[in-house]
Order: sequence, then structure tokens, then C-alpha cells
Amino acid sequence: MKLAVETDAANAQRYQTAFDAATKELGIADKPFTLWLTFTHEPPEIDFVDDKGFALRVEGGATFNDITDGYVRMTLNTYKLKCTCRGCREATKNSDLISVFCHEMAHVKQLVTGELSRESATGLWWHGKLYDPLPDYEDMPWEHDADALHAKLYPKVLAALGG
Repeated sequence: MKLAVETDAANAQRYQTAFDAATKELGIADKPFTLWLTFTHEPPEIDFVDDKGFALRVEGGATFNDITDGYVRMTLNTYKLKCTCRGCREATKNSDLISVFCHEMAHVKQLVTGELSRESATGLWWHGKLYDPLPDYEDMPWEHDADALHAKLYPKVLAALGG
């Protein structure tokens, strides 16, 4: 896999290191896809903001549609409740956002290996089973899998980052 990241040079190197460690640990380094990673600073378009105020927005259908063209798109949202813009800019270097990145890399693995796919306008396929309509977030089996992968991945990525 390759990484295309839209950010400053120092942050790009940080995420390249995180990406390299994550793809190696997840066993997807040789997959013929490019992860297009961007950052935004706007109120989240989803209802989920974690307990630290970070939100992650994966670009809706584009994440699934672009995969056939060799791209997976991820947007990390540095919007944080009750913070200053400078603080949010600094959050892109924060290990909490690296944690979110690791969780979403688990979903990237699910996508590029075919475990998770969108072949329905309103649902998702997980290990050959169609979930349509989608279950509540806490009942989504791909989220349980991502949480388990994150628990193994996050410490290794932090170690690769020297932290």
C-alpha cells in the first residue's frame, strides 16, 4: 500500500511512519491500494465524537467507491469541542488522533481484504453477510473487529513513532 497525505511536511512524515507500521502489522503492506489521508477542521458530519472530543469522518460512499479505483479515502477531523484553532492544529500531532487513525486503519484492512464492502445502496457486507439496514453502532461486528485490531495496533504504531 501507498500513502498520499495532504498536510505539512512534519505531519506527513509522522503519518507515513504510522502508516508503515500499521500496514506491516495488519499484513496489508503489499496490497495494491493507496490511502488518501486528509485532515479537516470542521464540525463533524457524523453524530460520534469520542470522549476526548475528536471525531473521525470517513468520506461516506467515496471510501467504498474509490477502492475499486485503487484508492481508500480517510479524513481525520481535528475539530475538538471547546478548543482553539491552534489547539486543533496541534491535535494532528496528538497521540489521541493517532489512536483514531489506528482504528480507521483497521477498517482499511477490512476493506482491502474484502472482509467489509458496500455492494448495497443502504447496507454493508461483512464476511459475506449483508447488514441492511445497518445495526446500531455498538452492534456492528466490523466495529468490534476494528476495536480488537486497534488494541494490538496502537501500541506498535506509538512505538514506531518513538512514543
